[in-house]
Amino acid sequence: MNDIDTTFKTGRIVGEIELRYSTGGMAIADGKICSSYQKKDGSHKDNTVKFNVFGAEAEKVSKMLKNGMSVMMEGRTNGSTREYKGKTYHDCSFMVNKIKILKDEESSDEVPF
Repeated sequence: MNDIDTTFKTGRIVGEIELRYSTGGMAIADGKICSSYQKKDGSHKDNTVKFNVFGAEAEKVSKMLKNGMSVMMEGRTNGSTREYKGKTYHDCSFMVNKIKILKDEESSDEVPF
């Protein structure tokens, strides 16, 4: 059952989308999405997550998504660990299946997947 780990993430695109290609020629778009939440003391905390889009969709996303756009993403979380200077670090990224551009002054389009 590959639909068990379905996650939704809503926020704004941070920075530019980077388009690269694997050694096999598959397009990979890398980006960041940021959302904030209010803590008990009333202050706000930003939460930025890296995301990846693969294949033909990656090329579309790299052209359509711009810094500051509000989006909703559907996908799955991907955790990994890495060693650096004797310490173990845990990373989390978001593997995107669908992206919807939320209504802003500029746009309300859906990325055509």
